[in-house]
Amino acid sequence: MDRLRRETRQQHQSIERTVPLLKDDLTRPAYCAYLGQLLGFHRPLEPLLHLYLGDLPAFDLPARCKRSLLEHDLAHLGQPPEAIAVLPSCTALPPLFDAAHALGCLYVLEGSTLGGQILSRKVATRLGLHPGTGASYLSAYGAGTGEMWRRFCAALIAHAGQHRGEDRIVQAAQDTFAALEAWLKVPAGRLQ
Repeated sequence: MDRLRRETRQQHQSIERTVPLLKDDLTRPAYCAYLGQLLGFHRPLEPLLHLYLGDLPAFDLPARCKRSLLEHDLAHLGQPPEAIAVLPSCTALPPLFDAAHALGCLYVLEGSTLGGQILSRKVATRLGLHPGTGASYLSAYGAGTGEMWRRFCAALIAHAGQHRGEDRIVQAAQDTFAALEAWLKVPAGRLQ
């Protein structure tokens, strides 16, 4: 875990500058656009994660997938289902070829969920949104966020130790940060 943090630190800091939720002038349309972009990243990526990690119960992948939370938030914020369905999906995904690659990718997504705790407070203050009222994605695990993170880290460490996949995990985390940051810089799909 120390190596993952160390070798992705610069990318993590760089992507934080891309996230509009950290800006003081956050608006509801900017928030919707951001959720739409995240949906466009998760929608094609989650089936790949299931392909490589779905049979590994230690990762509890069904509980960690966020597509439905993003769709729920967008619907709550007034986006019609047909608009959500046609939002663009990322085609430049990080390359995932095995469980180690999928774990590196999931490390980034789970870290984002951990950071969502801070972002959810900002969205609540600035936009008045809470879990169930447009901010479910940011509060995905609620009070269980810390425990979900600890369980993920323990399972990742155990898997890396058993399968000697540390280099692939780190590379996939770096690739995921790069792909996500590039995707977030693409103009968002049209939402009303």
